[in-house]
Amino acid sequence: MVESAVMRPCRPRRGHEEPGTGSLAMRAGAAAVVLLLWYGAPRPALASPWDTFGVGTRAVGLSGAMASVVDDWTAVYYNPAGLTRSENSSLGAGYFSVSHDLEINGQREPVSALAGPFLGASMKLGERMAFGISAMIPGSVVKLKILSPDKRNFVMYDNRTQRLELMGAGSLKLADMLSVGVGFKFLADAPFETGMLIRLPPTKGGEPQYSDFDVYMEITPKMSPVAGIMLTPTENLGFGLTFREEIFMDFDILIYARIEFAGFPIDMPLKVRGKIYHTPRQIVGSTSYRLSENLLAAVDLTWTQWSKWEDPRGNVTVLETEGPPSPVGVPIFKDYPRPQFDDTIVPRLGLEWSLFEATRVRAGYRFEKSPAPEQSGELNLVDNDKHVVALGGSVDLGGDGSFLQGIATIGAFAEYELLTDRTHTKSSADDPVGSYTSGGNVFQWGLDLVLRF
Repeated sequence: MVESAVMRPCRPRRGHEEPGTGSLAMRAGAAAVVLLLWYGAPRPALASPWDTFGVGTRAVGLSGAMASVVDDWTAVYYNPAGLTRSENSSLGAGYFSVSHDLEINGQREPVSALAGPFLGASMKLGERMAFGISAMIPGSVVKLKILSPDKRNFVMYDNRTQRLELMGAGSLKLADMLSVGVGFKFLADAPFETGMLIRLPPTKGGEPQYSDFDVYMEITPKMSPVAGIMLTPTENLGFGLTFREEIFMDFDILIYARIEFAGFPIDMPLKVRGKIYHTPRQIVGSTSYRLSENLLAAVDLTWTQWSKWEDPRGNVTVLETEGPPSPVGVPIFKDYPRPQFDDTIVPRLGLEWSLFEATRVRAGYRFEKSPAPEQSGELNLVDNDKHVVALGGSVDLGGDGSFLQGIATIGAFAEYELLTDRTHTKSSADDPVGSYTSGGNVFQWGLDLVLRF
């Protein structure tokens, strides 16, 4: 648990009001706080950078078709049972970069570029046990983007990937052909409270007056399990099964607001609650077959439980106070409908050629059906079907007699996502956003270095 406090506690003290002024001041103050919360509440984000873009040059080059073939530190995510498949321990580090070219009605939408390091390690403990850890740091440990719930945005990219990823896992080889593994993905809950003072109407300079405000924050770690099984009945045939439990961050914001309207104070404590960084539950089934001595093929099917994703807005509650009663008739949040996402199954195909003894080339493809329905109502959670192609390769460093021989491998990948055009036709002619068409492209590249020992 991590706690932080800025300045002193700032819960407003009770003030006084002159008769006849409370009703007007309360309404104005409540409206101000509602507007601040409406446009200041964090937008919930979905899933994670690993789910969206993958991790490791081999995995991305195979478009994520890894649950039956993984044998290095990336098994922590793709299938923990794979940690015992390698004869060596490994240490890997790399860098990835993602750029977005997303459009609505032909106009480019501002989506932040994503880049950062990833790293991991696996360690063998004898012939039958292994452990691994991995992390991805995409520029931000946690990033919240401020958006109104009905504003158009590409929900799968806008805030989904802007967070630190951290996982750990262990594996046990039960038999020569059978391994099992279990691990955990780590995140944190982040309740915090703050106090603020707002003076209305604006000052002579035209700006509202804000006091300095105090913040108390408590970060509590949480984790969700990941488990896997890997079966290799023959030297050329493999099967894998991976389960990933859902995980999300709860945010719980307690705001002690004091609004001074024309010199008369009103206490307005509110609570904002919700979930962000929701990574849905997943089950992955995989099979692989070595078609020849130099050619490996792998196929994965990934089921994702998007239907459990909750309402995209937060929940706001006016708390009871010793002062004036809570205002009546002031809308705290509009009652938006549930997003009604659908569960999805994503097919993945990967091919790996061993061109020479020390060189491998990879290609991959996957099709991602969007879980989001057409945005015909008040919500505008924009998403499209995606065709994704990937290319990659790796080279073992060092020739015969080199100290690097059999120790170091360098790899690289490039991936292209095509978001097929999709038209969202609003059911109401009075919709303030109106109908629109979305589409675009996403490009990712990366490289890494893996050491074996």
